[in-house]
Amino acid sequence: MIRPLRHEVLRPGLPEGSTRFRGDDHPLALHVAVRAVTAGRTDDVLSVGTVFPDPPPWEPGRTDAWRIRGMATKGDFRGQGFGRRVLDALVAHAVRHGGTFVWCHARVGAIDFYGHAGFVAIGGTFDDGVAIHQSMWRTLHA
Repeated sequence: MIRPLRHEVLRPGLPEGSTRFRGDDHPLALHVAVRAVTAGRTDDVLSVGTVFPDPPPWEPGRTDAWRIRGMATKGDFRGQGFGRRVLDALVAHAVRHGGTFVWCHARVGAIDFYGHAGFVAIGGTFDDGVAIHQSMWRTLHA
């Protein structure tokens, strides 16, 4: 359910297999999708994201950290709160499992989205070979 939207938004033109990310199969990983419901039937997946325990590269010994990955929202539905609902569900899952810190590699076009959700940039931007990213983080509270 999440991989087709990841491919459409995050990996267009790349093989579909490129949408399988490290951490997807972690036993505590949570994949969240917001789906449209029209006239009682479920239609398109509008927004997706994943969270799993993973220390940030700048603090590899951290055991309370969770990583947000694969956040994607269909273009026509951006700015309508669907991505924020996904993000809030992912953060809540991390908190329920003892997470006190969450981080991500935000695409530069999503820096403001994460900033509005309390994330702070760390370090400079970098190119992972697919897009330009900014590492971001925030603390979590139960």
